[in-house]
Amino acid sequence: MAIGTLVTRTGVSYAGKLRASSIAHGAITSGPFVPGELVTQGTSLATGRVVFSETNKLFLRDITGTFDNTNVLTGGTSGATATASAVLAAPSWMAAYLTLGRLRDTVSVGRSRDVTTISDFDTAEDSFQDQIAGNQNANMSGTMNIEPGGATFAFFEQAMDGNLDVAIRRVLTDRAGENVRTRYYQGIVTQFDEQDSVTDASTVSFTLALNDSAFNDPTV
Repeated sequence: MAIGTLVTRTGVSYAGKLRASSIAHGAITSGPFVPGELVTQGTSLATGRVVFSETNKLFLRDITGTFDNTNVLTGGTSGATATASAVLAAPSWMAAYLTLGRLRDTVSVGRSRDVTTISDFDTAEDSFQDQIAGNQNANMSGTMNIEPGGATFAFFEQAMDGNLDVAIRRVLTDRAGENVRTRYYQGIVTQFDEQDSVTDASTVSFTLALNDSAFNDPTV
C-alpha cells in the first residue's frame, strides 16, 4: 500500500441538527458564547439560554422578555458580548450538521410502521378490510464516548433540556466508499445519561424518538 493511500471502512456515521429560536448579531468580543449559558440583553433585559452559537447568530431556548435589534447581548458565563442586529426569529435549524457518532460508537435504529385499517369498497364482502402502512417511526439509541463539554455533548444536553426538535442524518458507506446511502429522521431526545470515566471522555447513552424517515433533508 502506497504512503498516503486512503483507507475506508464499511460503517455508519450520524450527524444532527437542532431547531431553536435565533437572533442575529454583529462581531463578538471576549467570546465566544457557550452552550447552556444565559444571555442577557441590555436595556430590554430579555434573556435566553444558548443552544448553539454560529457565525453571527445565536440559537436560544427558555426565552423571557422581548429581544430587540439594537442592544448588546452578554453571556453570563463566557462574558462574550455582541450587538443584536435582528430581532428574535421563529425557530429554525442550525446551518450545518454536527457529527455525532461513527463506526466506533454503538448506535442502533429500531423502526416500526403505523398500520391504518381502511374499508375496501371494491368488494361485495361487507366485512372485508385491507391494511395500509402509515408513517414510519423509529427509536434510535446507543452509546458514545465523547468529550465532556464538547459540541456533541452539548448537542444532546441542550436537546434534552430544551425539548428541542432534532434532525438526524444517517450515512451508510461501503468499504470502498463508492456506495453511499443517506437517510434522515426527525424527533426529540427522550433520554440522555452520562457516565464519567478516568479518561478525558465520558460514555453517554441516549435515546431519540424519531419519525418521518425520508431520503431528503427535512431541514432545507
